[in-house]
Amino acid sequence: MYTKYFTLPAFVRNHQINDLLKKYGITVLPITMVNGIIFKQRDYPTFQEFSDYLHQDLSRAFVR
Repeated sequence: MYTKYFTLPAFVRNHQINDLLKKYGITVLPITMVNGIIFKQRDYPTFQEFSDYLHQDLSRAFVR
């Protein structure tokens, strides 16, 4: 139910995410965005994928 106090979640307000959800439904989830760019969909990124994408060594950030 929509009320004047209801606000859409940020992922629904984002047109890129909303378009993917309309086209593929929830099967496209999860969606990871970095700086407004869709980085990965349908699965969570690994530390190595984040490291490669960001050109940063994140190995020390990994908690074991």
